[in-house]
Amino acid sequence: MRFVAHAARALGLGNVVAVHSRAEDMRPAEPFDTITARAFAGLPDLLESVYALARPGTRVLAMKGRQPRAEIAAVRAPWRVIEAIPLEVPRLGEVRHLIIAECVSREGDRGVS
Repeated sequence: MRFVAHAARALGLGNVVAVHSRAEDMRPAEPFDTITARAFAGLPDLLESVYALARPGTRVLAMKGRQPRAEIAAVRAPWRVIEAIPLEVPRLGEVRHLIIAECVSREGDRGVS
């Protein structure tokens, strides 16, 4: 979170707030536009955990290792996976992916299975 806060300050991004908290403990006044997660849980569990923090259009950026095809296939409404981007982290020598999911509605089916 220190890096996110530092980067936002250095770039002059006044609309970025870095929050270090458990999703279950958060009670924001407004839903988030973007939620990031690293080393949290499987993608379906992550999306279920942040559902209360989202609105239609909210994007979740999840850092993963190898492309999690089974996790992506398990994502259900109201979420959809938009993209899985392979990342190359210098000097890491391991595969990483950024998974981008979007909340498409707040009605009907609440979660993922």
